[in-house]
Amino acid sequence: MPLVLGALVMLNLSLFATPNVHAVGSWTTGARIPIAVEGYGAAVVGAVHYYFGGYSGGDTSLNQRYSTLTNSWLSNGASLPVPESELSAVTGGGNSCSGGPCLYAVSGRSFPGLLQRYDPVVNSWIFLASMPVPVATEHSVVSTGDKIYVAGGRTSSAPGSGAVNYLQIYDIATDTWSFGPSLPIPVSDAAAIVIDGMIFVFGGFTSNGQIVPTTQIFVISFNRWTIGAPMPTARADESVGDCGSKPHVIGGVVPIGNGFSAAHEVYDPGTNTWSADSPIPGGTSGSGTEVQAISDLSNIYIVGGGIFGSGAGNPTQNIWNCGLAVQLSSTSTTVSCSPSTVAVNQGTRCTAFVQDTSATPSSPAGTVTFSSTSSGFFSPSATCTLSAISSSASSCFVNFTPARGTEGIPTIAGNYGGDSTHRPSTGYTTISITQRSTSTAISCSPTTTQNNHPVTCTATVTDTSPGTPITPTGTVAWSSSAQGSFSSASCNLSGTNQSTSSCTVSYTPTPGQPNLQTITGRYSGDTDHSGSLGSTTINVL
Repeated sequence: MPLVLGALVMLNLSLFATPNVHAVGSWTTGARIPIAVEGYGAAVVGAVHYYFGGYSGGDTSLNQRYSTLTNSWLSNGASLPVPESELSAVTGGGNSCSGGPCLYAVSGRSFPGLLQRYDPVVNSWIFLASMPVPVATEHSVVSTGDKIYVAGGRTSSAPGSGAVNYLQIYDIATDTWSFGPSLPIPVSDAAAIVIDGMIFVFGGFTSNGQIVPTTQIFVISFNRWTIGAPMPTARADESVGDCGSKPHVIGGVVPIGNGFSAAHEVYDPGTNTWSADSPIPGGTSGSGTEVQAISDLSNIYIVGGGIFGSGAGNPTQNIWNCGLAVQLSSTSTTVSCSPSTVAVNQGTRCTAFVQDTSATPSSPAGTVTFSSTSSGFFSPSATCTLSAISSSASSCFVNFTPARGTEGIPTIAGNYGGDSTHRPSTGYTTISITQRSTSTAISCSPTTTQNNHPVTCTATVTDTSPGTPITPTGTVAWSSSAQGSFSSASCNLSGTNQSTSSCTVSYTPTPGQPNLQTITGRYSGDTDHSGSLGSTTINVL
C-alpha cells in the first residue's frame, strides 16, 4: 500500500524540508542544438551533455554533444546502434566505463525494453539485458548509485493507452533486472527525477488517456511509495529539473485540446506544497515538452521541445538559472540510536550529527526532524535544535519509544532542514524492536498435602523489560513431575496491575507417587511478550 501524506506513522515528507531561502531564478538561452529533435534522452558526464536519438521526420540514431564550458556543440559521438525516440538516458554511478561513468539509453517507442550502454571515453556502444516488461519509457527513468529505476511507462506505441505501474530496477553490476513496489497510479509519459534518495514521478497519461496532476514519490531507503500534493497544472510529457533539492516541473502537454503549457511549478518536499515560477519561454509552442532536462548545481538545461513532430523545428536551448539557493553549503547527516535494540515501550536515544561538507565549512544551525517507519512517539518532540560540536558539525537528539505491536526492524530517519547557509540532508539508521521479557513465578498452597487432597497453584507473570510495562496476557500451561490431575491444563491470565497478571488452578496428587513433586507453569507469551516458565515443589505425605 502507498503511504499517504499526513497519515499516522507514515513517512513524513517534512523530513526532507529545504531551507527557507528565496531563490531568484531567471531564464537565458544557450547555443541551439544542431539538429532539432523531440523525444530524445539526455544525460551528462562532467561538463558535457549527451542527447541520444529523438524524432525528426522519423526516429534517429543521433548522439549530439554540448559543452557547458564553451556553450557550444561538439562533434557528434558514436551513433546509437538502433534509431530510437521517446527514450530516457541516465548516467550510471561509479567508474564502470574506461575509468568513468557510463551512459545508458533506456527503451523507447520503436524498440521498447532495449537497454544500450555508451562509453564516452572510447566512444562505443554495447547492448545489455532488456527489461522484463518492455515499455516505452519516455522520461520516467532515473539512476542513483548502481541502480537504474524505470517507473511506469506504456506498452502501446502512442500515449494515452497501455500505461503500467511497474517499477523495474536494473542492477548495473550484475546486468540483471528486478521489480520494486508498484506505482500507486499507473502512468506513462510522466517526468521523473531523483533527489535526496527519493524518486519523484510527476503527472503523465493514464491508460484511458487522462492527463493527471499526480505526484508519486518512491523513498528508496524505505522501499515504498507515497503520494504528494498534486501539481497545480495537470501535465504529461513535461520536463523536470532540480534546484536546491526542489523539483522544477516545466512545460508539457495539458488536457484541454492537448495543447502546450509554459507552466513552471516548483514542488517543496518539506512542506508538500507547490509554487509557481517564471514560465519557460516558448512553452506554449512546445518548449519543454517531450524532452529530458539536465540539471547541475546551478542550472536546468532544456533543449527544444514539441510533440507529434513539431519538436523537429525547435532548436532553442532554454537554461534556467537557479539563483541564490544553490550557493548553500552541502551537508551530510548521520543518525544513530542507543541502545540499538529495545523492547516495545522502551525508549532509545536517537542522535543526529550534521556535518558541513563544503570546502569552507561552518557549524550547521537549525533543526532536525525525525520519523520512523513503525508506530511510536518521539519526545519531547520529533524535532530537535542543533548545537555546535565543532567548527564544522552540530548535533541534537530525541528519544523514540516504539509502540505496542511494532516488533521488527524499522528505519529511523533524521532530516536536517537546512539554514540560511546550509543545504538540507537526511540520514538513516535502523533499530531492532523485540518483545518484552517476562518472568513466571509459581506458588502452591498449601505446600504440604496428602494424596487425593488438592492444592491451589497460582502463576504470576511479570513484565521485566525496561521502560513502561505492559500487562501480560495469554495463557499458562501446567505440568507436574508426578502423576496427578489439574483442574485445567491451562488458565487464562488476568491482570493484577500494569506489570503483572496471574491465574490459578488446583492440583490433586495421585497415590503411589514421589513425596516431592515439581509443579511447572509455562507462559506462552503474547504479541508483545516473550514466554517464560516457573516452578515450585509440594510435599505429598
